[in-house]
Amino acid sequence: MKTNLFTLAILCFVAGLFLFNILINQSVYTTPFADKFYTDTYNHSQWVIPESQKIITDEQLYTLAGYRYIRGENPILLNAEAPPLGKYLIGISIIFFHNSAVASVVFALLCLLLTGLILAEVTRSFLAAAVGVLLVQVNSLFIDQYIHAPQLDIFQLFFFLVAVYALYHYLNGRKQRWLLIMSIGGGGFISTKIFFLSFLLFNAWVATVFFVRKTPVFRLIKDMLLVNFGAFTFYLAVYFQYFLHRGTLRGFFGAQKWIVTFYSSSPIQISRLFGSYINLLFLNRWQFWSKGYPIIHYQSWNLFWPLSFIFGLLAVMKLLGRKTPASSHLLTAILLPFFIIYNIYLFIVPVYPRYFLLLFIPLYLLAAVYFGTIGSNEKGTAS
Repeated sequence: MKTNLFTLAILCFVAGLFLFNILINQSVYTTPFADKFYTDTYNHSQWVIPESQKIITDEQLYTLAGYRYIRGENPILLNAEAPPLGKYLIGISIIFFHNSAVASVVFALLCLLLTGLILAEVTRSFLAAAVGVLLVQVNSLFIDQYIHAPQLDIFQLFFFLVAVYALYHYLNGRKQRWLLIMSIGGGGFISTKIFFLSFLLFNAWVATVFFVRKTPVFRLIKDMLLVNFGAFTFYLAVYFQYFLHRGTLRGFFGAQKWIVTFYSSSPIQISRLFGSYINLLFLNRWQFWSKGYPIIHYQSWNLFWPLSFIFGLLAVMKLLGRKTPASSHLLTAILLPFFIIYNIYLFIVPVYPRYFLLLFIPLYLLAAVYFGTIGSNEKGTAS
């Protein structure tokens, strides 16, 4: 009974904090979309006038693009360097709510619910699920996603969690429908942010999981082909407006080549930024890639970042060093490879702080899994 009350108290705190953040930032969700403002901002920005001192933020650019896409504009004509799925979701938010930020609130809530669902099924402990949801909700990066909206990372996080949930069930039962759902999650994942990087990240993760699980080579190849076929079909479907504008497959692949060229021709000296994410994580010293590569500080950084990272790693090591229920072992085998691969990814690429969202959430899930194994027996029942 005490456990149930404690679980309820945690969930009430999470719900209260979520609502509190929305209430104190209510202007973000009540300010109506103004097409003229965003259009004028874009037309006088660095994207149209290279030497312009007027900067359009990512949030403003995604808002304008989403509105234009949902009204039928070809997605390769505006902000083509980022896939259109997240911006379509922003556009839908504008159409239904006359505001671009509501979509971020909806998907933040979905991420919390999916986090709780995954942990509840794996640990069979509502308390462990509540702890995992709490860790996600109190992270300032997660909060930033729906109070400084709209950004694309919250959408990508949702599709990652869908893929995790489906992969867990597929490996647990080998039912093909879960492979299909995983390909949808993967398709959403690669259709939200930079395609070729997200595609490589997703494939490296899934292939590593299959390898760790000692999947037979033939089955591994077959499953990877099926997942990629589904994910890429999803990615193609996201460009439906391009094809409605009589775009061809040849032109589509030409546009993808342009995106790769756009990023590869960047003047950023990536080697100067290798491993800089570690300083940002632990010391709030962010080396930005503007002229002179200055060291700046991120205003939403707090001690919870390094502390939760360290304690999360300790929990993972404890988890690996003890006998755990099969379900917990399986989720660990799914999340730990992603966590390791994503650290390598962050070591190499120039990072924005919001990239850490996909670093922390898998770690919090693993920490909650460890919490759920405390006091459990070999069958996976938790108190």
